[in-house]
Amino acid sequence: MHRYENCICDLCQKPLTAEDEVVVCPECGAPMHRACYAKNGACAHAAEHAGGYEWHYPAGGAGAKVACAHCGAQNDPAARFCQICGAPMAAEGQPAPEGPAANGEWRRAYTYGNYKQPAEEFDVNGVSSEEMRTYLGKSADSLLLRFRIILSERFSPAAWNIPALLLGPFYFFYRRMKKIGLLLLLVLVAVYVPGWLYSTEVFKSTIAPQMFGITLPYSESLLRLLEPIAAVASWGRLFLHFYCGMRANRLLLTHVIGDIRSLHEQFPESERGGADYRRALSLRGAPSALSAIVIFLVFYGVMYAVTAMRLAPLLAEAGL
Repeated sequence: MHRYENCICDLCQKPLTAEDEVVVCPECGAPMHRACYAKNGACAHAAEHAGGYEWHYPAGGAGAKVACAHCGAQNDPAARFCQICGAPMAAEGQPAPEGPAANGEWRRAYTYGNYKQPAEEFDVNGVSSEEMRTYLGKSADSLLLRFRIILSERFSPAAWNIPALLLGPFYFFYRRMKKIGLLLLLVLVAVYVPGWLYSTEVFKSTIAPQMFGITLPYSESLLRLLEPIAAVASWGRLFLHFYCGMRANRLLLTHVIGDIRSLHEQFPESERGGADYRRALSLRGAPSALSAIVIFLVFYGVMYAVTAMRLAPLLAEAGL
């Protein structure tokens, strides 16, 4: 649900809807229509900023919200934990939260992902967290926790994806994100090939004579050319894995929302609570370890096959 739905734009005095593009003033937090803000050129309360004006969610009535003291997200008054960042809500008249949040340890626990929040639901572009949970399967709780950090628009290592950090582009095939997986795989090829060519020349020039006592023809000029390129490419491979680790969950969130919204076109809203819809969600979101393994084996299999084809004739001539 739109965070500022039914609030009043203080420039045009019309309510904000879920379809409106909203601008939030960085000084006072007041929400306004983007078009209204652009036309006015400033916040409706610009003259009051110097006096410390702060916008607050309308009190009372349907739709009234309570702002999270940590990230500013608007929550239902009955919420005990922020639906975006997971911080405990200090709602008036409610008992103090139990567990790590009660004694101020929620930040440490939340940051390192070892604390499961209550199952408070949230909504992103018409896709509910319950739909995401069904789509993601066994890893849903961990990923939804990270999605909340991402939606709070704050940097945290807890939002990183460790499997993607280790596996690089192959992780995206595991999650059925074929387009981004192929793109990153092409990048991996681009940064892998220089190091592979350099290693082949090093084998022919240094390793073969020293370890096997054989002399193989090699190009000294090519060796000198490839040495700095291979050094840069090795850093490129490292950067690629870090990029995958940092961005995988953000890309996955976009993919999940887009895929579920495409299912919305196939299933009317009246059918989305049924078993057929839940089955469709599970099938679309089920990870494919087979795809990741096949792509991994093909990638490195081709590399080693080409290496063998290049070296085999030379080794045969040397009597090996």
